Amino acid sequence: GAKGWIKKDDPYRFMNWIMFYNMYGKKYGLTLLKEAPAEAKDIRCGTDDKAQLVGTINMPQKINLTAIKGNWALVSVLDIDRTPKTGYVRWRSNNGVKYYFPAMR
Repeated sequence: GAKGWIKKDDPYRFMNWIMFYNMYGKKYGLTLLKEAPAEAKDIRCGTDDKAQLVGTINMPQKINLTAIKGNWALVSVLDIDRTPKTGYVRWRSNNGVKYYFPAMR
């Protein structure tokens, strides 16, 4: 809960979450965090919790990030069954809890 100042002259020293995910998530893909709820595995056709369900992430081999729109990420997933799935997943909750993180090496 501490507050402080940052020097923002170098864009690579400080990034907001959207910039961070767009840079590293697109490069390395995403990984589902262990604490994520089951709903975070749902792939939907739109950026709404009521949008049609396209599929579910079971055991992903790779989650490729295409774009971020609010709390939703457009991804292409190659699951263990080798069937590619494309759609939106909720990458963070409405109160900012992250469900996915860039799979940085």
